[in-house]
Amino acid sequence: MLVNFIFWKKDDFEKFVSQNLDTNSDIFYDLKSKQIATDTELEPVVEMLATKFRTKKSILNDFTSLHMVVPTLRCNSNCIYCQVSKKDLDDKGFDMSRDTAKKIVKTIFESPSPVVKIEFQGGEPLTYFEMVQYIIEEAEWVNLFKKKRLEFVMCSNISLITFEQLKYLKKHKCYISTSLDGPRDLHKGTSKN
Repeated sequence: MLVNFIFWKKDDFEKFVSQNLDTNSDIFYDLKSKQIATDTELEPVVEMLATKFRTKKSILNDFTSLHMVVPTLRCNSNCIYCQVSKKDLDDKGFDMSRDTAKKIVKTIFESPSPVVKIEFQGGEPLTYFEMVQYIIEEAEWVNLFKKKRLEFVMCSNISLITFEQLKYLKKHKCYISTSLDGPRDLHKGTSKN
């Protein structure tokens, strides 16, 4: 954010507002140096401000690298902090279609960012792991041509994960983001130390 400011006395402010501030005063020179006021042509001042703004906001040229994808709203948990309007495992009509997934991947790769991170959220992505696989493989295929740094993350409660799914996620370099909820004795294998 461009922030240029000056603290001044009420009398000086009133002179400025009424256009009676001495253009040879230190206050005016301070205003001029910050491109808040000018006594010359306006166009060069505007161009200087535009250059400053473009420089400070140049990070936006890459737009966003993080894209959250929800393959399903179905979930096997009822976490009280969850922001999702989750659906039960046997509910119908809350899974993403292949056609939608393909369009999403295409749109994601329209980002000018050199990095593309796809984060699977839900619902519980493991309840529709076939779609997670489809999106990963579609993104990898598109990336053969786009040549971006491609990353995957799956937010999961991991209660449904299988060894085969773990192998798949490892092979495709998909990180898992999870949390352990509840008291220690609920989690088998948790150390008491």
